Amino acid sequence: MERLVPLDDARARDPEIAGHKAAELARATAAEMPVLPGWVLPLGESAAALAIGSAAGREASSATSVLAVSSIELDDELRCELASVVASLGGSVVVRSSSPLEADPRWSGAFATYLDVGTDDIEAAVRGCWASVFGRDALARGERLLVDPADRGVAVLIQPWVAFAGGGVAVIELDGRIRISATRGAPADLVSGRDAGMTIHLDVEDRPEDDALPEGIQADIVGTVCRLMREVRESLSGDIIEWGSASGAVTLLQARRATPTSVAAARASGSHGRRYPPVAARLALAAASCPGPLGERWVLPWALALERLPRPARVDVGEVGQAIAEAGRLSSELAASTWQLPSDRVDAETRTSFRAVLGPEPFDELNRLATLRPPDLGRAARLLGLLSGIGGALHAAGSLPAAEHVWWLSPHDLDRVAEGRVAPARTGHDRWEPFVFSVAEDRGRPFVGRSASSGIGAGPAFALGSSSWIVPPPRRVLVVSSVVPQLASLLWGAAGLVARTGSEGAHLFEVARSLGLPAVIGVDVDAADPGVVAVNGDDGTVSVLRAEPRDQRVKENTVFSPERRTG
Repeated sequence: MERLVPLDDARARDPEIAGHKAAELARATAAEMPVLPGWVLPLGESAAALAIGSAAGREASSATSVLAVSSIELDDELRCELASVVASLGGSVVVRSSSPLEADPRWSGAFATYLDVGTDDIEAAVRGCWASVFGRDALARGERLLVDPADRGVAVLIQPWVAFAGGGVAVIELDGRIRISATRGAPADLVSGRDAGMTIHLDVEDRPEDDALPEGIQADIVGTVCRLMREVRESLSGDIIEWGSASGAVTLLQARRATPTSVAAARASGSHGRRYPPVAARLALAAASCPGPLGERWVLPWALALERLPRPARVDVGEVGQAIAEAGRLSSELAASTWQLPSDRVDAETRTSFRAVLGPEPFDELNRLATLRPPDLGRAARLLGLLSGIGGALHAAGSLPAAEHVWWLSPHDLDRVAEGRVAPARTGHDRWEPFVFSVAEDRGRPFVGRSASSGIGAGPAFALGSSSWIVPPPRRVLVVSSVVPQLASLLWGAAGLVARTGSEGAHLFEVARSLGLPAVIGVDVDAADPGVVAVNGDDGTVSVLRAEPRDQRVKENTVFSPERRTG
């Protein structure tokens, strides 16, 4: 072979030749781990195809790039080598993309893999691996990470196709315990989110934590996977593997290192076993619906006195500056009416009040807020409509990436953006999110699932279909039925992820963990019903807080007396 590199060749251990996936398997082969034999078509072989795809994309779209690369004719020499490799590996192979980018788990599942490929289809599979660089998912992740995946190239790994009896993913945790996600058959359905499989948690001595194994999982296979996982940790510094088993033997299919989870927002302190009063729920719902500096300054001071926010009035914003001025006046008038204070005193009063609510002892202040006077609903709806219209107008003018980003501007920022200045790039969790999370956990309806990624987060629910490409507004809790990896680029900026089904070993959850995004499996949330969803990825629970029905509402001006929480 002249252009393909054997997996046991030293050149295959270089990720700038073989890509990360193949290089790690080449290193494992050198360490005498159980790796299938194989060949690598190096990154350099993809250069001409990717140049054609990039040129086509500049003229049209990513779909045009994919079609352009998929139509390339391979030269006779390479076709002969590929056919020879397939024959030498038994006539049926697995063809896998291998990019240097895959050292970062945020690229997990971004590129193509083809199973059970014969001689007649090997050329199409190679072209498909190259073309996957221009897939919508890969390009969207590249945009988030400021990387063009075509610039790095993609190698192609070719190994024999094996009909595995079982397989899955194993992860070694920071405390030394191992978690194994397993399924019958090959692990492809599990990591792609199509199969929930089963999960085994083992202690530091590799024994099942519940002293029992799920039906169909053999103890000797589990023991072998644990030993392989620890060997990968010692020899390759990896902490996650994909594996398959056939005829009692375990094969290493992939090894990589997971990025440590980022620090999530701290919990709000101060409950001390006491339930939050109803006014806290109103404040939490308003803070989640109208987040950021603009929500805190122009909405929360009066919205906390309402059982629920009114539907925004339809307002056509023509001149943005005039709309901003009117919104500022309305917010001041609504707050003054609610607090029964002169306009020039309300701002200082609300700042002091909100500091107390977000502090360690919020209850006295929350009781005081329960006595505030509800504002005029018509004027409140007008203000919300103005803010929505301002966001839409700024987005249409190219000043904001989306209309919802208006909430992350302060009133001062809003004036500057309206004048044509650059908008501040901030859409992360604000200081209210820990409070929203704690109130939702305390007063919301609880659901118990399984943790897939640690941390906490809270926000309105946003439903994603398996093929959805509508970018959610920032700080939404994404609700999915299945955890297909193609949704990965939509996780950036989210508050949490809730999946009806799936396995902890799915690629999408690996991306969530690398982003520090809390995720829970096994909970079915109705995203169509407005409210707040709190995701607790530490204990695998989800809480849904909604505005109470009229017949359950606490009367206005009722001072709440905290009671001890039970259960």
